[in-house]
Amino acid sequence: MPQRHQLAKYHRPWISCVQETMLESINDVLCASLWGNQNFGFSYRPSMGASRGILTIWDTTEVDVRITRSMARVIIIQGNMVKNGGEFAVANIYAPCDPLRRQDVWAQLGMILSNFRHLSWCVSYPKF
Repeated sequence: MPQRHQLAKYHRPWISCVQETMLESINDVLCASLWGNQNFGFSYRPSMGASRGILTIWDTTEVDVRITRSMARVIIIQGNMVKNGGEFAVANIYAPCDPLRRQDVWAQLGMILSNFRHLSWCVSYPKF
């Protein structure tokens, strides 16, 4: 079994979503060490207070990310698969534990999804 920092290199995902990074800053050097090679792009929300940070990282040889949206507790990437041109979007969510505040995050995301129904969506979030 590979060590944690080698998981991406071992499993070779196209996209990886991480919640609770606990990091205020993420850079190319850190992502290269996590990803295992230089073929990556990334977007992140820093850790701030009770919001513990999120990271979305992707393989640039497999997916062409054209748009990244970063808002409180959510990162959305949108693009095309390199090999077949299929359009996609991925939402990486770190929703609050409080049910009412979590409802607000889902309502905001629901509006975004309804405006982009033509895309294939993947939503990543921790279960509570």
